[in-house]
Amino acid sequence: MVTCKYCGVSYEAFRSTCPSCGAPLRKSFRVFPNGKEIFLYCDTTPFRTGKEGFLICEDGVYWQNSWTTPTSRNFINWDMLKKREIVRKHYDLDLGKGDVIEMAGLGSNDLRESVAKLFKHIHDALNG
Repeated sequence: MVTCKYCGVSYEAFRSTCPSCGAPLRKSFRVFPNGKEIFLYCDTTPFRTGKEGFLICEDGVYWQNSWTTPTSRNFINWDMLKKREIVRKHYDLDLGKGDVIEMAGLGSNDLRESVAKLFKHIHDALNG
């Protein structure tokens, strides 16, 4: 459960607006997909502001990075992901073709390694 910072009402995660006051709750994650089933949300900012991170959804992976990443893309569908090579590069997860998920804000090397393993398992499952 998350609490609205405007009215104090608790709500379930992944709502775009507060169920009580209607305040926008996800404006910081600009690629938050409306109407998609979300399986996992990971905030990769050090102070958990929701400005950067990734979502694993029914149609693929959405992410939001800082301005330092090589491309401005922020979505890859499952069919494209299965054709890519996924490589962990210290603080980043490289999805190929310049698509990178920044993970420095996770803080722990173990957490970054767990995210990389998760993506490799997803990749292996997609390739059957």
